[in-house]
Amino acid sequence: MSCHFHDKKILPYGADHLYAIVADVQSYPTFLPGCMAAEILEKGEGSLRAQLTIGYGVFKESYTSKVLLTPETYIEVVYEQGPFQHLKNYWHFVPLSENETEVEFFIDFAFRSGFLQKVMETFFQEGISHLMEAFEKRAFTLKNKAICSKRPVP
Repeated sequence: MSCHFHDKKILPYGADHLYAIVADVQSYPTFLPGCMAAEILEKGEGSLRAQLTIGYGVFKESYTSKVLLTPETYIEVVYEQGPFQHLKNYWHFVPLSENETEVEFFIDFAFRSGFLQKVMETFFQEGISHLMEAFEKRAFTLKNKAICSKRPVP
């Protein structure tokens, strides 16, 4: 059985800001629930290969994917190796103005192991729907840090 989630939102940030957060895969463990580790294995022009470790409770799995990067517009994850039967994931950024972007997020996956699928469905139901929220919070935090660092000290 496959799990999927699709969300589309208009956020009060520029496409460049949101794109940079999603493309910064190595920072995922600092703000993304369920992401225990992220390692960039290789960087190329317009892509990178990464290994992510995801977990829920005592369950932990790592997988490798190629991340295709179309600056400020589109990020697609192409599954390469790990516990999934399949994994499809993308982010699409449509600038509406300098400080407003429509963000579309899609993920669809199934694990090879039926047992692991059942366990991860629980995490999926609780966690994946908060994934966009985690990126929104990250965008807010980084934007405020940038604003504060530009303020002159009295």
